[in-house]
Amino acid sequence: RITYELNTETNVTVEIVDMRGRIVRRDNLGRLSAGAQGYKWNATNAQGTKVSEGAYVIRLITDHETLTEQVLYLPN
Repeated sequence: RITYELNTETNVTVEIVDMRGRIVRRDNLGRLSAGAQGYKWNATNAQGTKVSEGAYVIRLITDHETLTEQVLYLPN
């Protein structure tokens, strides 16, 4: 689960990107209010299929900035 704080109300999109730079999933979360927010990725791509284990970048895109965080997906 990724948690983040929004300073103002803004549109939010989350992109999951593999290490080859391909966007494997994009979720438009819509317009969110200021304050603490969260996003939980269920390790699936845009078609709902589980992704391969490995490193991914989560991009949080708002009207004002883009934040990135690298995550490592290791299934049980």
